[in-house]
Amino acid sequence: MYLRDGLACAYCGKGVEAFNNGNRLTLDHLKPRSDGGQNETTNLITCCLSCNSRRGTKPWRLFARDIANEYGRDPTQVVRTVMILRYRQPRIAAANAAIEHRKELPTPKPPKPPKINESLEGVCVIQPVGIA
Repeated sequence: MYLRDGLACAYCGKGVEAFNNGNRLTLDHLKPRSDGGQNETTNLITCCLSCNSRRGTKPWRLFARDIANEYGRDPTQVVRTVMILRYRQPRIAAANAAIEHRKELPTPKPPKPPKINESLEGVCVIQPVGIA
């Protein structure tokens, strides 16, 4: 599904490379499971966790228009993109090429942990006192 949808959120358009802040790609049910939506390819699109959480059970077309306006995208184009994605067949050769390309990308380095001052100079230590 992710490869079929170009490794990007169908709503806001952010690609997988943009997610270094805890956000990630998820699958969104166009017809929510709570309304009987199934895990079928025509009911699933790639969506970032932020958009998926914000949408909740709101109708996807209405949410697509709202999010498009927020990101300065054409609302009609976002709805059209979702419609195309849900019926697109994955292209295996293109998917394999995308996987190979990602292997060539540099791996982001994790942030360095803050330095901890291990000196006890100036620290007041309180000794527990027994209770009678």
